[in-house]
Formats: sequence, C-alpha cells, structure tokens
Amino acid sequence: MAKGKRRGGRRHKRTTASAADASDEGELPEGSEGEVEDQGEDAVSLSGRAPATCSARKPEKATKRTRDEDSESPAAVHEDALVDPEASPVVPSDGGCPKVDKQKSKGKRSVDGYVEYLTHVKDVIDQRAFKSDEEWQTFVAATAEEVGSKTPLVLTDQRCSKVVEKILGLLAGFLSSSGASRREQQKQNIHAFLLLLRKLSGSAGQLAVHANGSHVLQTLFGALPCVLDAERRLREEGDEEAAQSVEDLTLYSLHAIESEQGGWISLMTHSCGSHVFRAVVRAAAGIYSLPSVDELGRRKPRKRRQETAETLPDTSLGGDGTGGSNGTRGTGAQRFPSPPSLQALLQRIAKSVAAAVSANPYSLLFDVYASPALQLLLHVTASAPQFEKAKTRLLAAIFRLDSPEATRRSEMMQLADALVDSPTGSRALEVAALMLAPEPFELFFSSWLLKRVNHLAQGRFGNFMLQKLLTSTLLQPAHVRQLVGAVDFSACVAARTPAVLWRLSEACRRVRTSQADFAKRLFAAFDLHNPKNLPFAWFSLLALARPEGLSPSLCFFAQQEKAGDEGEQKPHTLRHLSDMVTPTGVSIVLSLLRFPPSAIQPLVGGFKKFVKILKRTSVSVRQWRGKDCPPLWDERPALLSLATDAQGSRLLEGLVKAAASASHSSGRGEKESESSRNVLFPPQAVQQLLKAFCGNYAQAALHPTGGFVVTTFYDAAT
Repeated sequence: MAKGKRRGGRRHKRTTASAADASDEGELPEGSEGEVEDQGEDAVSLSGRAPATCSARKPEKATKRTRDEDSESPAAVHEDALVDPEASPVVPSDGGCPKVDKQKSKGKRSVDGYVEYLTHVKDVIDQRAFKSDEEWQTFVAATAEEVGSKTPLVLTDQRCSKVVEKILGLLAGFLSSSGASRREQQKQNIHAFLLLLRKLSGSAGQLAVHANGSHVLQTLFGALPCVLDAERRLREEGDEEAAQSVEDLTLYSLHAIESEQGGWISLMTHSCGSHVFRAVVRAAAGIYSLPSVDELGRRKPRKRRQETAETLPDTSLGGDGTGGSNGTRGTGAQRFPSPPSLQALLQRIAKSVAAAVSANPYSLLFDVYASPALQLLLHVTASAPQFEKAKTRLLAAIFRLDSPEATRRSEMMQLADALVDSPTGSRALEVAALMLAPEPFELFFSSWLLKRVNHLAQGRFGNFMLQKLLTSTLLQPAHVRQLVGAVDFSACVAARTPAVLWRLSEACRRVRTSQADFAKRLFAAFDLHNPKNLPFAWFSLLALARPEGLSPSLCFFAQQEKAGDEGEQKPHTLRHLSDMVTPTGVSIVLSLLRFPPSAIQPLVGGFKKFVKILKRTSVSVRQWRGKDCPPLWDERPALLSLATDAQGSRLLEGLVKAAASASHSSGRGEKESESSRNVLFPPQAVQQLLKAFCGNYAQAALHPTGGFVVTTFYDAAT
C-alpha cells in the first residue's frame, strides 16, 4: 500500500508545460530551502533500508512522506534538472523505495547562495563606497572572476542575470574610458571579461533564446567593441599574456549560436534571440553603445509602434579615454575598429537577410521582432563605407529592384501598399526609403509615393513615414512642388494629421519653393480668404479649426471688433487654453512667419485684432486646495497663461523674434531686396503686444517658462 502511495506522489511530481515555462523564465520555485533538503535526506535514508523494513513502515509515516513529496512543486524538479540534465531525479532501490539524487537539493541550495551573494554585490555596486578608482576596478574584476567560476545556472536566473549584466557593463565602462588607466588594470579587466566569456561560450546557443540569458548575451556582445580594442592595444605593446584572444572565443560563441539556432534568420525572428541579433550586428560594426550601469538589467517590452523603431545614435571615435573613469555612466555611442573577421560576419549576415527578404518579402518586414533587427542592420550598413555593398543588396531586396523589369514597378507598389498599413512594416519602409540613391528614389517617388500621398497623409502609420520623408534631403524642389499640389489640406485637418502640413511647410521653406502656393492652399482650407474671417486667422491656425468651430468667447470678441471698441466690457473666459492653442498649430504658425510677408497677408493683417482679443480674454485655471477639498477655478489673463504654457511660450517668443528679425533686416542701409523691403509687422503692432503684457511681467518672470518670454520681450524692446 505504501508503494502505491509512493507512485502516486511521484506521478504528481512530473514536469508539466506550465512548470517548463516557469523554469524557462528563470524564476526560482516557491518554497523554502529546508523543505527540499529534508525531502532529500529522508529519501536517501529510506533507500538504504531493507525491503522488509520499507513494507513494514507504519501507515502514518508513509502518508506523511507522500504528502511531503506532493508539496514539492513541479517547477523545482525542472529547475533542479537544469543543474545536471543526465541525472535521474528518482533512482529506485532494490526494494522499490525512491532515492532522490542529492545533486537536486545541492543545486537548489547553491542557487539560493548565489542569489544572496549577488544581491550583496548589487548593493555594493549601487553604493560605490570605494576610496579610489583602483579599488573600485579591482573589486569589479575580482567579482567577475568569482562569477565566472560559478555554475551556469546564475546566467539564467532572473535575479542573478541582472547583476551579471551590471558587472559586464562596468568592465566595458572601465575599458572604454581607460585612457589614463594603468596597464595592469586593463589586463585585469580583460582577464575578468575573458573568464565570463569562456563561461558563456559553452552554452551560448541555449542562452541566446532564453528569457534571461539572452539579455546577458546582449550585454556581453554590446561590450565587445571596447574590449577587443583594449586587447588589440595590449598586443601592439607586446603583451604576451593576451595570446588567448577574446576574438577567438567570440567567434566560437557566434558559431555555436548560428549552428544551434538554425541560422541568423531564425534568431532574428525569435522573441528573445532578436536582442542578441541586434547586439551582434552592433559588435560586428565596432559600435559600443551600452547604457549606464543603472539601466542595465531592466526589461521593457515593446508595445507601441514608436517603440518598434531601432535607430543608431551618433557615434564618436572610441578609445580616446574621454569617458568617465569609474565606468558607471554610459559614455555614449562610440565606434571602435572592428576586426576583419567580424566585418566578414556582418557581410554574411546581411547577405542572408537580403536573400530571405528577396525570397519572401512578406515575412521579415512584417515580423514584430525581425523588423527592428532589419532596421538596425540598415543603419549599420549605411554608417560605414565598407558595408555599402551589403546596404545596396538589402535595399534592392526591399524595393524589389532585383526583380525583372516587366514586374518591378507592380511588385514595388504591391509591397509598399502592404507595408504602409503595418505598424512594423511602415517603420522598415520609412528607414529604407531614406537610404535610397537618387535614381531609385526617383523611381519610388514617381511610381508609388506621389500616387499614394493622400493615403499616406491621412493614414494611421503612413503619415509618420511621409513626415520623415519631408525632412529628408532627398526631396528636391520639383518633388516639393508636386507634393504641395497633390496633398489635400482639408482632409489632413479632418483626419487629425496636421503635422504633415507642418512638415510640408518646413520643406517649402528649406528648398525655397512653393511657399506662396502652400500658404494659399492652407488659408483656403480654413476659409481665411473671406474678409469676414480675417479676425479669426490667428485663432483658426492655432486651434486648427475653421472659424465656425472656434470657442464662443473668441468668436464674441471677433464679432464685436466690427462694431467698435469694447471699452470696459467684461472679458470672456476660456474654459481651457487648449481651445485656443495646439502644439501643431503653433508649429505651423511659426513656420509661416518665416515665409515672405506677401504670402501670409491674413496673418499680417489680422495681427492687431489678435492682440486685442488676447488682451480681453482670460483662461480658467484649476487650483487644488487640499486632498479632500474641491478645486477652485481662478481666472488668469490669456497672455499670462500663454507665457507660462509650453506651447504658448513658443508662440510668443517666436512671434516677437520673427518681427524683430524682419524689422532689423528692413532697416539696413544696404541695397534692399524684395523680401527685406516687406516688413512682417509694423513696429506699432509689436509695441502693442508688449504693452498688452503689462501687469503680467512680475508673475511671468518668476515662472520657469515665463521667464524666457520676459527675456525675449526685453530684448525686443531694447
């Protein structure tokens, strides 16, 4: 009977799917260390007894043993199996009594010991209580050597792996900023890094797709450029101890990852392996861009479209020792010389990715993990001339430039239509389009972009791509003229994508073409050419609404301007400042103020009325008295609210600076051009704005944002 109960207990200890998932995440099983240890000792003592003794055991003892076995979680069994996969968890004795391997409880105790040890190391790293940088570096190097001698289980544990990442980041920080460090310290740091790399290289293939181990590999490969550069400098100085190369172990680890995961394409589409893929691409190009030590070890999943972008920060020449000597802060992106072996690896990766995209363009470009990796690969290959061939091959695969001439345009349009409506695909298309050569870009612009411009401008993802293209230097004056004539301004405002209009205005100003056409179409979209809507010109553009859609308070004052001066009439109050000012509206108005004055006559002619209405308008401001008290609504002058608001201060500063710049250029004694003879605003109009602000200077000057407005007003007045 006891034997049947033992079998029942073991049946419940079998590893389930949920237990496997928990162990893959690197989480330690719940339960105390003593429980597992007691179970192991009881089982071992039972296995040494005779079969008769086992069968003659009292029923209550057998029941107690069965309950103890049932209380042990399946995750603990699977976690212990990671220590020695070949060890059998149950070895029945001659009498049928179970024998639990001691290595299970020993492995569980060792992991708990490592967690306690590395938690103490993390506290020391956070405190940084060392008298000198030499002691600090010695401590980190010694800790790295100690971790390198531990079991590989610390690399997959959720708590231990984060501390290992910090140690790797510190070693890399020391070497990237080691301009003034002693040679012995550099050798010590490289040796410690080599020990950790040797520990990771044996299981790199499994760690690359592990939830916690992949982040450790990502940090390790991210630190490689500065470590390889430091090792190269030591070899050039004749160091014989650096014979065992970090580069050799790196190539061995990369080969293990590639062979065990079925190639780089499989790795870049994996939820965990994509981190490692991006780190390998950066390391192969010699780009060191690890964050600060405080940021290492954090896990932030991508959720929105703006978080699926992968960019390459501006890099500086590495190895000059300009970073901090303690290695705790990120030194920014640095570029180190990359070994030829890693450059060849990057060429092979780019070739395999291009072949995969060319064979099936609807796989990698739409994958949520592969798309950011492909974006980074494009950035890296475009950042160095030695990878120009790889970049050309990738772009040809994305835009179907390697297809037959008869089907090239149709395939390009079909793929682009699918990409622009995808959150990840639109990101990849946006990055790739900016890297095209002039001739392929002309084909892309005429075949697809110009025909789909309104779909892009009003689309959920396409408007971001169009905005990015409008800021590119690839756009020539002919392209801008065609876009100004093709974009539907009213539809953009209705679709709530007015940022496209702002980018288009900046493009017109940058290439100095179609400024009058753009302003004419913009004013027509808001019906501002109508003389009766002249007082609404500023408010319509700032609020991005037609005159009939403005706040009743603004409409009241605009209508009263027709009848005459308001005198002492009580001002009307706006409920919210956002009823009058929007961020994109401010950007559009500031861009228009840089156009020739003849092109923006509704703004020039309606400026005085705009100032008068602002002077007589107030804004409701909610003030909290306490936690349990209702808020109080206070009325504040609209000009003061604008000066203390982030967007309103931009408007007031840009307006006064534009007027002062125009008046300064028109007052020169040189031969005046047509643009300098046209004054943006009369001097009396600017003085009217400065006088209307009287009574608000004291409060605005003491405000963090309003102080800049007061300074701008003072500079304009003097």
